[in-house]
Order: sequence, then structure tokens, then C-alpha cells
Amino acid sequence: MNFKFYINNSPLFQKKLEESLKLNIVREKCKSKMPNDAIFLSSDGCEIDIEDEVDYSISEIMTEGIIHMSSKTFKNENIKPKIIQKSTPIEGSKFIEKSKGLDLYLYPKLKFTPEQEKKAIKIMVVGQTGSGKTTLLNSFINYLLGIQFEDTFRYKIIHEDFGPDRKQDESQTSDVTDYCINSHNGNPSVIIIDTPGFGDTRGIKQDIAITKKISDFFIDKLSEINAICFVCQSANARLTTNQKYVFNSILDLFGDDVKENFICMLTFCDGAKPVIVESLQSKKFMFSEIIPHIENPWYYTFNNSGIFESGENNPLTHTFFDIGMKSFEDFTKRIIKLKPKSLDKSKDVLKERQKLEKRVELLSESLTKILNKVDEVKSTIKMVKNLKGDLNDSKNFKYKKKKITLDRIPIPDGQLTTMCKQCGITCHDDCGCDNEHKYNCCAISNDYCVVCKNKCHWSVHINVPYIIKEKITEEEAEFEDLKKKYSSSKSNLSIKTQMLQNMKIELISLNKECLDTQDLITEGINRLKEIALNKSVFATSEEYIEMLIQGERQEHNPGYEIRIEGLQMLLKQKRVLREVYEKKNKKLDDINKFINDSLNEEYKLEDPQSMYDILIYKD
Repeated sequence: MNFKFYINNSPLFQKKLEESLKLNIVREKCKSKMPNDAIFLSSDGCEIDIEDEVDYSISEIMTEGIIHMSSKTFKNENIKPKIIQKSTPIEGSKFIEKSKGLDLYLYPKLKFTPEQEKKAIKIMVVGQTGSGKTTLLNSFINYLLGIQFEDTFRYKIIHEDFGPDRKQDESQTSDVTDYCINSHNGNPSVIIIDTPGFGDTRGIKQDIAITKKISDFFIDKLSEINAICFVCQSANARLTTNQKYVFNSILDLFGDDVKENFICMLTFCDGAKPVIVESLQSKKFMFSEIIPHIENPWYYTFNNSGIFESGENNPLTHTFFDIGMKSFEDFTKRIIKLKPKSLDKSKDVLKERQKLEKRVELLSESLTKILNKVDEVKSTIKMVKNLKGDLNDSKNFKYKKKKITLDRIPIPDGQLTTMCKQCGITCHDDCGCDNEHKYNCCAISNDYCVVCKNKCHWSVHINVPYIIKEKITEEEAEFEDLKKKYSSSKSNLSIKTQMLQNMKIELISLNKECLDTQDLITEGINRLKEIALNKSVFATSEEYIEMLIQGERQEHNPGYEIRIEGLQMLLKQKRVLREVYEKKNKKLDDINKFINDSLNEEYKLEDPQSMYDILIYKD
């Protein structure tokens, strides 16, 4: 291999040598080209005593094919001094602080014109909290702006500010933010879309909020993308449950037409092959299915340790600076080649996921109604069974029943709702659509509401400054009213039999409503399978939520009981989704049979007429 010899950080000569050669042999072979007091330097910049050279080989000290030496007396007359043209910070940049011998400036927040935006390369950077994403982006901007090692200042686009109330394992970025970088030094104009870090200590609610912010950003500000960049640490030997959840959360955001535009950016690299590569390629991990569609190399390695160092205390800093800038040079050449992809399908994926989550809520509400109704039916049957006679004379009999009232609850200014004017209920309590666009609301499917009992048209839905919630209380009721509801004088059946059978019919009607909602969920899942990048819709989310619940139980931080209750509700929702996804909707006949069998077992009908006959008659 042809090695370059540097002395005092200046190139001296090149020579072809074997990597296994010991340094004492190297000194002998290169004696004529080296100053007498030349000292070999280790990979971390430490001097190696001449007596110890026999213990070191070239492979142990070289960095990127360079062998470094130092000398106190060496002067190479043939090396012309490098003329350094001092640059100054861009107008509008703000001085932050002095650190490690460098002045740090915050790059000005620019806005591109529509024409500039169209020409710019757009990259979205996503990653887990703690992956090194912030340092990576701060280093990248210095490459784009042509910063040289000799410059006395550096730029940042994100400034870390750990106040007394902020933890270091919380994401520094709280919103989706776009940074417009003008063309410099022959580099292209770039728009960097930075996203909050998934999986920080604030938990899954924060991750849900991040997904919504990215969705809103897509819809409002972004129509196409050149590259989606995953940032992760190179040294992770395997992916934890948390990391898998983060990756799947990110993949959930996109349509299947952008898979060629993914790139992995691996941080904290030391020259060896990143160990995380094997985990990313594992068939157990969904990202492995995307890798074959990405042009090689599908990942780039980065070491940013020399970018924000002046080199005052380490002669190798310049080398690490050059290595870091070379990585960004290779990366930039790649993103220039990537053709921009429309985000229309990704926007559809995000909308479908929001609708799916809403429909799961509706399914849970339907199931709750059914369970409440079952309890009501059973308690009513017990009461009726205990009454004597044929129930014709029951005018003075009263009983306790549940009463549902509707409460208006004010909401914050700016929050949108979806209320049906005909039904008088809130169909969606946190909607992203104004009155003119209610057809896009998560509660609307094919122009009709999935929440309204009568499936009302989207046009009768409006925003109001409150949400309407059901409140359940107990009240005293007349038995005569119950008789009128569930029996008729025209029937030849006894009042008891009529009441029992009609209650069963009401239960079946509720189950049909539940099944309709399940059909909507299945419809949403099938749509996602057609267009989404992540075909495994639920991936590791259940395992992740269970891990969070376990952590809350162990740590007992203030408010943990409320957080556990919220996580358990979310876990139940995910399990309902998965069951519908895996088993699809159960047959209506099976559910009817379950209801009939469960009630008939406990309360035998007094009349031989079958439920089948009643259903046929009713239909």
C-alpha cells in the first residue's frame, strides 16, 4: 500500500510499504527522507519513543493512509506556506459564545422565495434522541458554507440550551423546523427539515405529537423531498425495543414510493465498520426490506469530533476535520443525484393513519356501549323476573336506570372540532379541518360520518368552541315507560318475553354498529397496505408501550398512576387494531350466536318462539 508521510501536519513524501511492518523497520527504510529527530505519532496524537517502535506496526498508527510524525527542527523549504484567506461570518449570523478557541455563530434564519425553494435540495433528517443528530446538522452546515480548518469561527443552526428544567435525554428540537442554506463554495442550496427526536424521556405522547407535527408540516409546507435521512449511532450492536419503535414510527410517515430516497447517516464512527449495520440489515427489522431499493452505499459514516476544535492541543485535529468534511462531501454528491419525490402518497398515508386511529376510538366507544347495554339488559331481566304476575298492572312500580346527559366543555382558542348539527354530538374533538374541508376529517368516510348514528353527510358538520361529552348519572324511572319501549299490546307474546327478546334485538343492532366500524378499520388497514412504506402497520408498538408501563411502575415518578392508565388505554387500542388486522372482522352470525347463547344460558325464554324468527320478522 502507498502511504503518505506527514510531519508537523505537512505532507513530506509517499512510499509503498506493507501494513504489518514495524516502525523500527519503517524508520530504517525511510531514513534518508526523514529528519533525524522525527518521532512517530500514535493514532490519538501521542509520541512513540524510538525504543518502543518495535512494538508498533503501520496498521496501528495510520489514519486514512497517513503516517504522522513530529519534529522540532524540521523545515521543508519546498513546502510553500499556505495562503489562508480569512473569512468572516455571514451577515445576520449571531454570536453565541467562544468555545475551544473558536467563535460560534448561529446561522441566520432565512426564507427562500418559491423559485429558490424549487431549485433547492430538500432533505428531512429524523432520528432517536441521543443519536447525534444535532451535532451532525451543525457540522454539515459548516461544510455547506465552505468553512476551512484555519477559520477562527464555526456555525451552528441548532444551539443546545440545557436549562435547569431540561434533561439531556430530551429532544433539543421541539418542532419540525426548516433551515434554508444558500449556495456557497459551489455547494447547492439546501433546505434541511429537522424533526424532534423520537423516543425521549417524555414518552409516547410526545412521539404521537411529533407525528402530528410532521404530518402538518407535510401538508402545509412541503410537496417533495430529495432524501430522508435516518441518523443513528454506529456503535449500537443491536437494536433495542425503543430503537425499533423509533425506526418504525419514522417509516410509518411515508408512502412506499420514496424508499429509494432513504439514506442512513451513522454517527460516532471510528474508522471500523459500524456494528449497527448488521442490525439494520437483519430480516427481523423492517428497514432491511428497504435497503435493496437504495443505491449503494445505503449508509454514510461520520465523525464530527474535529469540526468544532481549533487544534490548539492536538496535532491530529486537522486530520479529523478533513475526514469529517470528506464524509459530508461524499454525502452531498449523493443527495445532488437523488431525484425529488412527491409527498402526495405520504400525505395520504398520514391521513389514513389518523383516520384509522380515530376509527379505533369509535370501535372502543361502540364496545363500551355494548358492554353497558349488556349490563343494563341483565339487570333489567333480573328485575323483571322477580316481579310477580303478568306485569300488566305496574303503574306504581319504579326502578333505577342510567341517564345520559350531554355536557358542553370549552376548548382552547384555535382548536378545531367537528360537531354534527343534526345529531348534536362531537364527532371529532381535535380536528385539523375547517368548515369548508370537513370532508377530510378523520370521522368522515366517503362523505359520510362514521360517528353519527344516522351516518350524516359531512356538510352538516361544523366547528364549535366546545366539545360535547356524554355524562352518565342514575335516575328514577317509571316501569310503564320500559314496557312501552320493549312491548306492544298487538303481540300475542307475554310482556316478559317481548321485553327480553326486544332487548336482544337492540343488542344485536349495537353489534351491527360495532361491526360496521370494524369494517371501516379493515378498509383503512387495507388502504395502508396498498400505499404505506411500512406494511407492518403495528410493528413493535405494543411491546414498546408495555415497556413504558413497566418503567413507570418501577420508577414511581409523580403522576405515574395517571400515565399508566393512559398507556393502558393506548395499549388496548393497539391490540384491538392488531386483532382486526390479523383476524379481520368476525362474522355477524357468530356475534349474534354469542349474545343469544350467553343470555339464554342464564335466562331461559318463556316463549318457544326463536330469536331467528323474530329477526326475520323484524327485517
